[in-house]
Amino acid sequence: MILASAFVKIDDIDNSINLLYDEFPEEIFPLLEWFEENYISTDIRNRCRSQRYPPIIWNVHERVLNKEDRTNNHAETANRRLNLQMAVDHLTLWAFISCLKRI
Repeated sequence: MILASAFVKIDDIDNSINLLYDEFPEEIFPLLEWFEENYISTDIRNRCRSQRYPPIIWNVHERVLNKEDRTNNHAETANRRLNLQMAVDHLTLWAFISCLKRI
């Protein structure tokens, strides 16, 4: 459920984390606190603090709505598109060459 935070509108992330505290057992609270301190909160123990990884970096809500890539790693994007073109995970060398000729 924490991973789903990447798809929540940035303005709603605080509320979604509060909902997780309501749903998860107390044993999970240290994980939620770690996530909140490193990825969400700017106010920890009444001290203003910048996140190590602010939501603007990892949140993909707007990218999904705009049908943009969810990663900024262009090599991964190119690899994913190539895999979609080939329609299988593990090609033989000759099948790979044949697919490259078609592309």
